[in-house]
Amino acid sequence: MVKHNKLVRDRVPELIQAEGKQVIVKHLNQAEHFEQARLKLYEELKEYEDANINE
Repeated sequence: MVKHNKLVRDRVPELIQAEGKQVIVKHLNQAEHFEQARLKLYEELKEYEDANINE
C-alpha cells in the first residue's frame, strides 16, 4: 500500500475509492491542519524556486 501524508481536497479520497482503491483518512484538529498547510506551502514554494532557477 502506498502511503501519502498530505492534505487533500476536492473529493480526492472519493475519486481514489471510485478506482477501487482503499483510502484511510484522518481528520486533523486545527493545530495539525495548520502544520500540514505550512508544510504544503513550503513544498510548493520550493518547487516554484526550483523551476525558476532551472529556466
